[in-house]
Amino acid sequence: MVNLKNILLNKQLEGIQILIVELVRQVIIEISRKKDISVILVERSLENALICADYLL
Repeated sequence: MVNLKNILLNKQLEGIQILIVELVRQVIIEISRKKDISVILVERSLENALICADYLL
């Protein structure tokens, strides 16, 4: 089994239905908090970034 420490997501929420966006946001948050995995999120939408992020650069 692979022991992940980081996941890079590049504009994964772009162009999908809003209901699916909300589901994906929740999965991203769950992975980062419950599994203790760092998620590096590249996102055009500031709203999506703010919802998912603990820190913004």
